[in-house]
Amino acid sequence: MMSSIALVVFQHSGYGFAVEARYVVAMGTLQNLAHEQQKYIDLSGLLATSTKLAPTASYALRLRRQQDELLLALEQEAQIIELNTDSIWPLPPLMQHAKQHPSIQALAWHHNQLLTLLNVQQLTAL
Repeated sequence: MMSSIALVVFQHSGYGFAVEARYVVAMGTLQNLAHEQQKYIDLSGLLATSTKLAPTASYALRLRRQQDELLLALEQEAQIIELNTDSIWPLPPLMQHAKQHPSIQALAWHHNQLLTLLNVQQLTAL
């Protein structure tokens, strides 16, 4: 029996990203999810943290971590998918060594597109 995992997938600057769905507490427009005290993650410039949002951000994911919640600003609406775990691979050693941020944890293949899987617990360590 093949096992699967629920992921929330989204595009940013033409690249595919995903986070585990169990960390997503809300999906929607940035206007509906944002509030003044919210901590933001902005993927502009390969996972650069910002308290200001990218001008192209219209959508968002509210992510629950162990200690807090974050709002991930998105250019496009995200989708929930079920992905077979045999479509997920750990980073090859060379990529593991060269990765730009500790939140990058694995790669996956979905509908002819490479996805970078992000570890929600590491997103604010930028």
